[in-house]
Amino acid sequence: MKKHSLIYLAIPAMLMITGLALMPMACGKKETMRIDCPGCPDVEKGGDCSQGLVITICSNHGHAIHDDIMKKGPESYEIRGESDHSHAIFINGGFFRELEMNRGIQLVSSSTNGHTHRITINCSKEIPAEPK
Repeated sequence: MKKHSLIYLAIPAMLMITGLALMPMACGKKETMRIDCPGCPDVEKGGDCSQGLVITICSNHGHAIHDDIMKKGPESYEIRGESDHSHAIFINGGFFRELEMNRGIQLVSSSTNGHTHRITINCSKEIPAEPK
C-alpha cells in the first residue's frame, strides 16, 4: 500500500474518532443523504414575522416548539412537544436577521435516536384583525 493511500484512509477514521465527521441532513429517517423532504414547505419571503411564525417540523412525530422565537432572539431552542425525546435547533444571529427582514429560514435539528428533522420557519401571512 502506498503512503498516500494510507493518508486517504486515515483522515476519515480520524474525523470519525474525533467526532468531526459531517452529518448530512436526514429528513427524519435513518438515511445517509437526503436534501429534499417531500411535503415540507420551502422558505418564503414576505409576511410579517412580528405578527407570528409558521413553524413546520418535517417528518414530525409529536414535536413542537413552545418558545416565542421573535422575543427571545438568537439562541438554542428545544423541540419536544409530546414526543418521548427532544431535539435542539440553534437560531444564530444570521438566521434571526433573516426573520427580522421577514424572510423564512430552514435548518436541521440536532440528531437524537439516530434521526434529525428539517425545520422551516416562515413569517405569518395572516393580517391581524382590527380591534373593535
